[in-house]
Amino acid sequence: TTEPHKVLPTILSRCQRFDFRRIAVPEIVAQLRHICEAEAVTADEGALMLIARKGDGALRDALSVFDQAVSLCGTDLCHDDLAHALGVVDIDLFFDATRHADERNGAGMIQLVERIVRAGYDLQEFVDGLEEHLRNLLVARTLPDTSLIEAVEATRKRYAEHCRRFSETDLLRLLTIVAEAEDALKSSRRPRLRLEMALLKMASMAHAADLRQALAQLDRLEKMAKEGNLPAVETPPSPKPPKAAAPEPPKAAAPEPPPSVVREPPPPRQTPPRDEPPLLYRADDLDEDDALPRPTPAKKHPAAPTANVPPTAPLLPGLFGPPALKKKPSGDGGSMQNRSAAPLDDGDVAVAVATASLLKAVEAVWTRFVDIARAERIHVGSLLTHGAPVAARDGALEIAVPDDFHQRLLGNQHDFLLGHLQACLDAPVRRLRFVIQDAAAPSAAEETPPAEDPAAVLQRMREADPVVRAIFEQFGGEISW
Repeated sequence: TTEPHKVLPTILSRCQRFDFRRIAVPEIVAQLRHICEAEAVTADEGALMLIARKGDGALRDALSVFDQAVSLCGTDLCHDDLAHALGVVDIDLFFDATRHADERNGAGMIQLVERIVRAGYDLQEFVDGLEEHLRNLLVARTLPDTSLIEAVEATRKRYAEHCRRFSETDLLRLLTIVAEAEDALKSSRRPRLRLEMALLKMASMAHAADLRQALAQLDRLEKMAKEGNLPAVETPPSPKPPKAAAPEPPKAAAPEPPPSVVREPPPPRQTPPRDEPPLLYRADDLDEDDALPRPTPAKKHPAAPTANVPPTAPLLPGLFGPPALKKKPSGDGGSMQNRSAAPLDDGDVAVAVATASLLKAVEAVWTRFVDIARAERIHVGSLLTHGAPVAARDGALEIAVPDDFHQRLLGNQHDFLLGHLQACLDAPVRRLRFVIQDAAAPSAAEETPPAEDPAAVLQRMREADPVVRAIFEQFGGEISW
């Protein structure tokens, strides 16, 4: 039986028990050598060792392989001829595989698989032999002698020299890779690809660091630090300062342009205030017949008239896209902005007399009016901080704004602003007019600190905020302003 533990003690007590175990390879070789002498067969040590290993611990199987060897090779058995006849993988291929793994030679691994396929070896048999080869290397690396390696003496010496390339940890990791490849090869539809992947993984595996050596090194450094015997660190010499360049000769002055050519400087670059959020526009904030105004430069050149400057240059390049809504023609004289910016007719203003009391009342509630507008529509309130009331004539209030961009957007919100201003005042205000004045600016109580460079703000957010930093790292973003 192969399950003696299932036999009842009553039966075992009445039987003689003989336990059969695997026969060691040297014992099988000795028995095969005795048979060769009796049968007048000549065989070298390598051929007998190969037959004994093929028996896998069973003398009966080894004798069957011996009969096949005599039938194929005759009475003169040689290791190389016998290995070729039995289809045994050449041991040099295994040593080449571990050598490529040590040298991290992926190309050599691919060429090794090509040699195996061209020689006609079975891939599964190669993986089994490679696993046995790594086991022999581990034995040679771990034990002081190589007596447990089932090979001839010359091969044992070869293992003793080759194992010095690897540590025990590296050999265990290589064995794990080969074991996984052995299981995957049995069910794979492309065994060659599986074998190549396993060998390339072996070649790309980094050598493991010995933890004991690292701890011993740390102990030595700690002991040297306590004794004050740490070696001095040599500082590299400081580079010599570059020689001062010779002063360049003064360049000739550029010729002045002809009087007919008029060059205007580009409009100054403006950035939004630091403490205010960016201007965001929503479609529901605009009337049905109003269009989103196109941003224009904050200031105009003094030589150009304010009424004829077209809104062509964007306030912040690259920040705003094209207008979301198109202006629709209307038959009643244009949009609300046009109606608010048009001069008052004779019916609206009978006598143009400045009313100082209304202007003072507006100035008293201006801060509260701006806060109310910003609470409901943040972009409108932000634009109002750049304006200021300058005049009042018979119920019509004039508000100075810095440029055409503010005039357009605030004019589109005329009814919204007029309603909230009337709620803050006791005096009636019938209409708002937005006029462009270069000197228009927020009052002293509402002045904001100078704006920072947006690129600098983004760089500071990238360094301080982990979410912003992760966005830059994950998507490869770059600051562009």
